Amino acid sequence: MSALEVSPLKSQNFEFLRSKRESFADLAGFAEGYVHSDPASSLMKQRGFVEQFVVAIYEAYQLQLPYSDGLYELMTEDSFRRTVPPAVQDLLHLIRKSGNHAVHPKREIRSSESRERLGMLFRLASWFHLQVDRGAREDVPDYQEPPERVRSDMPEHMLERVRVAESRYEETLTKLQEEQSRRLAAERAATERA
Repeated sequence: MSALEVSPLKSQNFEFLRSKRESFADLAGFAEGYVHSDPASSLMKQRGFVEQFVVAIYEAYQLQLPYSDGLYELMTEDSFRRTVPPAVQDLLHLIRKSGNHAVHPKREIRSSESRERLGMLFRLASWFHLQVDRGAREDVPDYQEPPERVRSDMPEHMLERVRVAESRYEETLTKLQEEQSRRLAAERAATERA
């Protein structure tokens, strides 16, 4: 591994996703890493997970796309609502709303909220692994509350590796979202032509 390459951030609870959904494992790992030290960032990463989750469901079940590719519109489109169990939809909406609030806070964001939503995210990830990716139940670990970590105890070279990993991950996520938007627009255009 070169000086610029950074290994993925390992998560305590979400590594079972990595073999089929690396971006899911990375997003959840970052959300888990920030759950105590920066709850707003954790909630934003969790919302990013929900965005990827919803798009993956559209792809896996070949659902008809709504005209708008906004997350709320994707989550409330009839074919999505018929395909995804109500309990899963409820969790998705709770995490979406918390992530929105984290971007535009009107009150203090506490780690208790990010911890609670992280547990919900784990349930969503488990459901997706079992139902959509047809993974094995024994691959899913029991959820464990992430320990409170003090980042200042990390050596500077490790903090720099985390910063580089986060920067690269953000770049990759931006590219992935742009590609998904282009693909959704192309699929929508093809549907309209048909």
